[in-house]
Amino acid sequence: MLILLILWLTLIFLGISKNDSAQSPFSKEQATALRGICAVEIMLGHIGLATGSVVLYPNKKAGILFVGIFFALSGYGVVYSMAHKEDYLRNFLAVRLMRMLLLVYFIN
Repeated sequence: MLILLILWLTLIFLGISKNDSAQSPFSKEQATALRGICAVEIMLGHIGLATGSVVLYPNKKAGILFVGIFFALSGYGVVYSMAHKEDYLRNFLAVRLMRMLLLVYFIN
C-alpha cells in the first residue's frame, strides 16, 4: 500500500505546474487530472469492497475523502464551464442524462 501511495504522490507532484492566472486556483487540465486520480481510487475502493480485498481497499475512510474531492472538482468544472461557455446550462441535463442512460443501457 505504501508503494501505491508513493506512486500517486509522485504522479501528482510531477504534474504540478505554476499557474500565473489570478482568476482560478488551478487549470482545467490539472482539475481533470486530479478528478481522474480520484476516479481510479474510487473504482479501486469499489472493487475492494466487492471482493473483500484488503490490498485494494485498506482504509475505508480514504474512499470518503476521494469521493468528496471528486465532487468538489466536478462542481468546480461546472462553475468554470458556466463562466467560460455561453448557454452551457441549456443542454446540460439532456447531455448528462443521455450519457448516463446510454452507459446504463449498455452495461445492463
